[in-house]
Amino acid sequence: MPPFVSSVLGYTQVVELNFKRRNFFINPPFQLRFAFYMSTWCLALSAIFPVLLNQTFMMLAEQLVSNPNGPEVSLVMDVRREILTGIFILEAVVLVALVGISIFISHRIAGPVYKLNLYLKEAAATGQLKGDLKFRSTDHFQEIATNYNAMVEAVTKKSSS
Repeated sequence: MPPFVSSVLGYTQVVELNFKRRNFFINPPFQLRFAFYMSTWCLALSAIFPVLLNQTFMMLAEQLVSNPNGPEVSLVMDVRREILTGIFILEAVVLVALVGISIFISHRIAGPVYKLNLYLKEAAATGQLKGDLKFRSTDHFQEIATNYNAMVEAVTKKSSS
């Protein structure tokens, strides 16, 4: 694809329209915000489980204090601490994985929007519409490429008649 000149805030650069994935952060503000929202919701929802588990252990400890024939309270509290530590470590690993997955999924959303934006910038810069917009088969919003190409074809036919 031929390059085109992009001028933003007084800075001019030549932009190559080569759409191979080099960077997963196509639109960092959107992608990081998306990952933050996904992670926050999952973290908030997953925080319920350790709280319930802690309450269960505390009720068990109260029962053990009132029953002198049961196991030692310190043993139960040690098991509680080990289980909760394991849960928090597991949640941290899941949170890191979730951030990575969120960035990957948002890449599939931001990529087509970014590519469409480049095509529109090129049309504004050159005054000519290109009708060969294609997204990767795994990207979201495939219908945008189809509709854009149909629009370009209709405009081209109308302007040539």
